[in-house]
Amino acid sequence: MTTTTEERRPSSDRSGHIAIAVIVAAAAVGGALAESAPTGGETVDLIERTLAAALVTVAGAGSRRFPLILFATLPTMLASPPWLFVGLIAIAVLIVELALRRGPEPIVGAVVAGLSAQVALRLGDVGPTGLTALVGIASGVLVVGSAIQQRARRTRRLAWGAVGLVAALALVVGGFTLAGAVQAAPRADDAFALSNHGLRLARDGDVEGARPLLEEAGASLALAGEKLDGWWSGPAGALPIVAQHQRAAVELSAAGGDLTSLAGDVTNLVDSDALRGEDGRIDLDQIRSLQEPTRRAQEDVDRTLEVAASVRSPWLVGLLQDRITDLEDRLDDVQPSTDLAADVAELLPGLLGAEGRRSYFLMLLTPSEARELGGISGSWAQIGVDDGQIALEDRGRSDDLVELDMRLDETYPASYRESLPGPNPQNYSSTPDMAVATRGADELYRAAKGRAVEGVISVDTAALAGVIELTGPVAVPGYPFVLTQENTRQFLLYDQYEVFPDRGERGDYLNALIEATFEQLIDGELPRPERLLGILGPLVEQDHIRMLTFDERETELFEQLGLDGRLDVVEGSDVVGVFHSNTGQNKLDAYLEREIDHDVRIDWAAQTVASTITVTLTSTEPPPGLPPIVTANREGYPAGTNSANLFVLTPLEVDAIRIDAKEQETWVAQQEGALNRRGLPVVVPPGATVTVEFALSGPLDMEDGYRLTVLHQPVAVDDQLTLAVADTDDVTWIEQPDAEAPAAGEGPRSVSRTFETLFLAGE
Repeated sequence: MTTTTEERRPSSDRSGHIAIAVIVAAAAVGGALAESAPTGGETVDLIERTLAAALVTVAGAGSRRFPLILFATLPTMLASPPWLFVGLIAIAVLIVELALRRGPEPIVGAVVAGLSAQVALRLGDVGPTGLTALVGIASGVLVVGSAIQQRARRTRRLAWGAVGLVAALALVVGGFTLAGAVQAAPRADDAFALSNHGLRLARDGDVEGARPLLEEAGASLALAGEKLDGWWSGPAGALPIVAQHQRAAVELSAAGGDLTSLAGDVTNLVDSDALRGEDGRIDLDQIRSLQEPTRRAQEDVDRTLEVAASVRSPWLVGLLQDRITDLEDRLDDVQPSTDLAADVAELLPGLLGAEGRRSYFLMLLTPSEARELGGISGSWAQIGVDDGQIALEDRGRSDDLVELDMRLDETYPASYRESLPGPNPQNYSSTPDMAVATRGADELYRAAKGRAVEGVISVDTAALAGVIELTGPVAVPGYPFVLTQENTRQFLLYDQYEVFPDRGERGDYLNALIEATFEQLIDGELPRPERLLGILGPLVEQDHIRMLTFDERETELFEQLGLDGRLDVVEGSDVVGVFHSNTGQNKLDAYLEREIDHDVRIDWAAQTVASTITVTLTSTEPPPGLPPIVTANREGYPAGTNSANLFVLTPLEVDAIRIDAKEQETWVAQQEGALNRRGLPVVVPPGATVTVEFALSGPLDMEDGYRLTVLHQPVAVDDQLTLAVADTDDVTWIEQPDAEAPAAGEGPRSVSRTFETLFLAGE
């Protein structure tokens, strides 16, 4: 009788059977080494991958041609290198064999199936959720089914009977798992809603309102986990796809339950009243009591994120994938807060003198006479802390720190050295980098006073107004007026120079004001932490308060808090920073308005950027009758003339600088860390407007997109910033004007210290 092209010729070649056995063994080893997780259980997955690879390879030796073609082709279409090439090899082997023979030989079928199995077991997450898993399973089943059909009738019946039994058991176990999921879903949804609400309340300071919500969320998630972890969970763990869903739901419910329960425990431990302290002393034991729970909260958030990442799989349905994504997003929002809380609880006792007395140098900046960090430093104080007790140890004027022979070494930027902060101690704020100012202030204070400090604090008039909001009105003994939240900034920026035209008198009053404010702040109970955060938080964001120490871990904490003020720019990012420094030794910057327009043009193909920064300086012409300390100019310009060094910080090159459209032939070119510092003197007559334009260009690494950082100088009259970014195809990526200036009495407003955004090429 004749045979069809799809039939196999029996082989009695013993070496052929040995070869197939070797191929099957190799395929099994390859399957064991794959990383696919059909169930999510490490041991079970190892066994199932090994058996699947061996079974489909054995089946390939007896399969018909068409199932082998599908098994070789479909996974290869979804594969990525190097397994794409393995799949192509399998297809090539099959094509060559079929071209030479009427049907594939058993050895060839085993080779093709074994190679294709390796590809199928290593498919990534391509296309719709579960597509790769479905393709791998379906095409492999076709090969196995074809091989069964080629066996004798009795063998076929036994094989299909075994398949049917396994399928029935899988349906039963899968049905119970589905039923448990249906019961658990409402509780899980309620738990996530409760935890979201509770975390929002806790973030806003409503600890009492957050506690019951978080506790109830933890209980609901625990019950949801019980519904999913019944007697059927063991058998379900061996079923591909079903096991992945059951494991993901159980582990996420358990992790989420632990997290929300712990959050409830933390709210129980936080006693904000106890943290306030009395008589200027903060109870360090109360802070230490938070170290363990905050660290556990940090670890639980990290562990839950790890769980979410570990249960992700192309085997999961889209709904569960979305739930995991939502959970990750929520935890990504929470993680910085838990990290910060843990670090604060750990490091704050040391900052408050838990390991011994510490001293901090405080400089009060006056933006009426601008410097890069904010303003000149006319007054200073030394604050000491010892075992939580805070004390004002010394204070004075900048004149007290004059060191005529002091010179800074070349580790400092050239512009900072040229400001001569030793002979001119009011200039130790002549840098936009708090790290540089901290080193300079420490070196100056050691030279002048012979005292070591552990850190430096920078505050300006807006920050002092915020402190007075905390303390309530401050009356300085011997002076007939009272400073309040409403009048402090006005007085310090403008009125003090009329009230105290004599520099010595003015300095004496400021020293007395610092002492009176400090004593009132620490007298009795310190403000509640949430009140401190509500008032001082915006001032920190606007760079009115900065702090650094010489400890690396503490510096990292200050960075998390936004206090560090360091000129630390991400490599490859674009930067715009506009700064000016008063050169007239007057207080006219209180009458100077700055408008900054930053236009960016991106060339994605060339990986270059061309920018124009236009700075419009407007003098509002101070009122007549002001003392010379406000309006005079050491450089000989008429009274009321504002003179300053204006410059930009940028990673790009400055191609041209124009003043009122007239191109300038020369300008100062220096370095500020990794950034180019380019600028020149600018003179603004009283009541006039001067426009300075900087043309910039240069290459940037924009493979992953365009990132811009806006650096901020706290000034007396807040900047108006307009940002526009487009590309060479005239696609506008952003057009962002800043908010309007506040009305009188609304308090300070400024551009955020760092505004970062990412623009992706091609989108």
